Amino acid sequence: MAKAPQTAGDAEGAQAKADAEKTGAGKIVRVRSVSATGRRRAGYGFTQEPSDIPAADLSEEQIELLQSDPLLVVDLIDAD
Repeated sequence: MAKAPQTAGDAEGAQAKADAEKTGAGKIVRVRSVSATGRRRAGYGFTQEPSDIPAADLSEEQIELLQSDPLLVVDLIDAD
């Protein structure tokens, strides 16, 4: 059976879904410092206790900065 032609609304929905996946919508960035004195990066301060930040509140550049810092442990988790 043939698929129905894709409409502009379908394309917009697909793009919105792709954008949400790219930015981590519905995700939490959990960050903790491995240093006892803490660590500041991407405009945030981190201790050895995990800090949860909605991924939507961070730019891609900020997430990359956090993930590339060897003194931080960064996990991307589902917000559920």
